[in-house]
Amino acid sequence: MKTGLLLLLSFLIFSGARAQRMDSIKYAHGYLYFHTYGSGEPIIVLTGGPGANYQQLEEVAVNLGKKQHRAILLEQRGTGRSMPQPFDTSTINLRAAHSDLNLLLDHLKLKQAHFLGHSWGAMLAMSFATAYPARVKSLMLVDPGPFKLDRAVNETYSHNREARLNPQDRQALAEVSRKVRSLNATPADQELYYKWELIPVLYDRTQVDTLITKINKGALGPKMGGLMFQDLSKKGFDLSRKLPLFTKPIHIITGSQDPGAFVSYELKILLPKAHLHWIDKSGHFPMYEQTQQFYATLDKILNPNP
Repeated sequence: MKTGLLLLLSFLIFSGARAQRMDSIKYAHGYLYFHTYGSGEPIIVLTGGPGANYQQLEEVAVNLGKKQHRAILLEQRGTGRSMPQPFDTSTINLRAAHSDLNLLLDHLKLKQAHFLGHSWGAMLAMSFATAYPARVKSLMLVDPGPFKLDRAVNETYSHNREARLNPQDRQALAEVSRKVRSLNATPADQELYYKWELIPVLYDRTQVDTLITKINKGALGPKMGGLMFQDLSKKGFDLSRKLPLFTKPIHIITGSQDPGAFVSYELKILLPKAHLHWIDKSGHFPMYEQTQQFYATLDKILNPNP
């Protein structure tokens, strides 16, 4: 008995730097998993992709938990352990994602919470805020994806990515892309493909080998991403009319060199009262490219009057 208690205490002490607790919520199609860090004002943390593992933003949640906040990091449906049955368009869609967030808040007995989302996670946070504004205390959007999906946005983002690559880079990316799409792709081919996909969204490409271990931490969920974008495209994802009706604080934190930074600028035009914070010498992942500047910015947002 004493040995078991000591092991439990050791686990709790060791895991203090990580999740205080992992929990799950049963629903009609399976279980929804989430992780809690720290205590205090609740902040729902949403990773990008769609399909990125929760571990991609675990360092952010851990740091929030150290700053007198209660960070709740969701394993979004279709990622990590939150695998629905069936796993298809009937269970992976924007409406289901909204339902999961409401389920999470209800389970935690929270009327509302702050929401911090990165990339796709920011798109989901914005969408949820327009659908359920009473449940969102504020939005913190880190390098947000578009608030409206259309051809112009896709082309601008694609051109910005392409501009970061020289002709030799583009040829290398095309070659490894062909291998990945073939039946003969090796794990090394897949790893190289992820690297080339990442290089255009980073400020300093020489850091790609260091950053890829953080950014691709945990198993990716490409199936979830494909299904979610299928739903968004089918329904014409467009928050441009509803988002200005959300009157609570909105903070946008964006790497100045992110190929998608134009979205943050367009958000500021759409929402003049939103606060736009630029992180210099950073691409799409300022929390890892400019860690000190990112957390200093986040601290000012969360503690405006220290």
